[in-house]
Amino acid sequence: MANTFKFGNENWAVKDGKVLAYNDENNAFKPLPFTFARSSSATRVDNEGLIKTTDSGFARIDFLNNTSGHLLLEPSSTNLVTYSEDFSQWSNDGNQTSASIITDTNPDGTSSVYQIDLNTGGNLYQTITVSSSTDYTLSIYIKGSGSGKLVLSNAQSSPENSLDFTATNEWQRIKLTGSSAHTSIRVAIGSWSNSSANGTIQIYGAQLEQQSYATSYIPTTG
Repeated sequence: MANTFKFGNENWAVKDGKVLAYNDENNAFKPLPFTFARSSSATRVDNEGLIKTTDSGFARIDFLNNTSGHLLLEPSSTNLVTYSEDFSQWSNDGNQTSASIITDTNPDGTSSVYQIDLNTGGNLYQTITVSSSTDYTLSIYIKGSGSGKLVLSNAQSSPENSLDFTATNEWQRIKLTGSSAHTSIRVAIGSWSNSSANGTIQIYGAQLEQQSYATSYIPTTG
């Protein structure tokens, strides 16, 4: 009987520059004629639902919304948010309180997470230089018990792009795509121009990309 090779099908293995195929006949992996290259590390979601980092040169097997796993291929992208996880470095507007660290599980499996109390008329934000009239996508993970807005806008009374959210007891990645007529915008979470915001939420992994969709999470530290 001829050997049967499977590419994926819940049996995955990778090595530097290669993706391996599974052979049903001898329960072993063999190299496929499939080469792979990536010059930087990148993240994926593992089979436990946690965000993990994959070294440069290694293909990513991603299990987001797919219990069998799939080969994750996407264009290169840059996270324009500085301090994507350290929200103590973000600024407070209005009556927004600072982010504080509590003991809880992050989407990456670590045991400390930033938490904010949402207040009407206040938000946590960063100001970022962008190209005007160009699509950008803002994404962030939230969890907790509260509701507010995700905002992508110039600092003005009416937000150019905003999305209402309601946090739950499970981590969810909320995403907002829009453009601005300005070259300096705020990415913000909370309230805007006295819009309603209330409750307490945990936040992780803020990301802003110059494109109309979100790619896998790209951590930044400054």
